[in-house]
Amino acid sequence: MEDFQNIFDVTHINLKKIFADGARWLNIEILYTDNENVIPYERNQLRIHHLRELDKDGKIVKIIEKGNLSVLIDEIEKLQNEGKVDNTFLIKKTDPIIIKYITDSNNIAEGLIRKLMVLQNDNNLNDTSTIADYVEAETLKYIEEKIPQIEEPINNEFKKTLAARWAKGDKNITINKLLKDKPEDLQKWVKDEEKNVKDITESLIEPFVDIFTTLGVTVLKNLEGLATMDSDKATKGIQDKLNRAMDHLKHFMEKKDVEDVDAFNKKIKEMIKHLERLEKAGGIHSVVPVEGIVFQYDEKILKLTGSFTPLLRIIGFFRFGS
Repeated sequence: MEDFQNIFDVTHINLKKIFADGARWLNIEILYTDNENVIPYERNQLRIHHLRELDKDGKIVKIIEKGNLSVLIDEIEKLQNEGKVDNTFLIKKTDPIIIKYITDSNNIAEGLIRKLMVLQNDNNLNDTSTIADYVEAETLKYIEEKIPQIEEPINNEFKKTLAARWAKGDKNITINKLLKDKPEDLQKWVKDEEKNVKDITESLIEPFVDIFTTLGVTVLKNLEGLATMDSDKATKGIQDKLNRAMDHLKHFMEKKDVEDVDAFNKKIKEMIKHLERLEKAGGIHSVVPVEGIVFQYDEKILKLTGSFTPLLRIIGFFRFGS
């Protein structure tokens, strides 16, 4: 805030006009080297994304990326270049990302689409189906395979209701009402499984994680215009962090004097999941000095992160996990 105030104190441009007397707000990302997470940026930066104009209820009515914002950005750059402000942070507009030509992109795309179609066809889904529909269909399969065999046949409506509850969080029918008058063995199985619903559904979406991680890594490795000052140096820095984290994790997994075995095993299980995801993404070679790419599709804001999530969890475990 002091850095912006330094600029506002010396500028002669009409700030009231640019900020519409308080109706417009800057959307800014802070890149701070003393508290870097995974990506090394080398220099403290404030990256301005855009201006947001709000109505009296705080609802966004306009996103401004040029015009008044360009006037402000040009002024900030001029004052910084002329040395007229003494800032902690370098203030810049977020650079537009350029995606370079991706070799063999058609074959990569066709391969990923084929994988999606297999998942779709295995569950009789169509192009309007959602991932939640897929999880519900797979959860129903899981129930039919694991449900205890009892003398009284279990009707399909019960199984479908249970699948919707576990896959989509549909709790219109309470668990007590759902299990009323059901055999004890069945009640116990449902209640025990309900404790592990998150683990069950997480495992079911792994095929989608693989597909979108592959897509993310492919795109992110072909980007130009990143916020890091030296992409090669930043990549090497992340790889070094990852190697240290992997060594730390290996020693942690070999621990003998464990006080809380359940908590220890839970941590190990979680980290193995991220290690497997990273390995499928290409391991250390999937590392890119960017958290992800944000884009708009069908009026929705989406983000591709490649292997960043497992990287974040593994390196984060090294820093804070034990």
